Amino acid sequence: MKTTTDIPDRDFEDAIGLTKAKRETAVGAGVNSDHRVRMAELASHAGTCSGLMTPEELQALRRRG
Repeated sequence: MKTTTDIPDRDFEDAIGLTKAKRETAVGAGVNSDHRVRMAELASHAGTCSGLMTPEELQALRRRG
């Protein structure tokens, strides 16, 4: 799939200088950005599900065997 992404020139030039690979740099940046957004979304839900056991309950269960 092709897409257009606006990456600041200086940042892109720095990345190209380090990797010597334009396409891989752009794809890597997109994947990294997507991963960060997804993890932030997931983290925003931490502690919001009342149906799951607490970390303390899990530890107690593990100790009992």
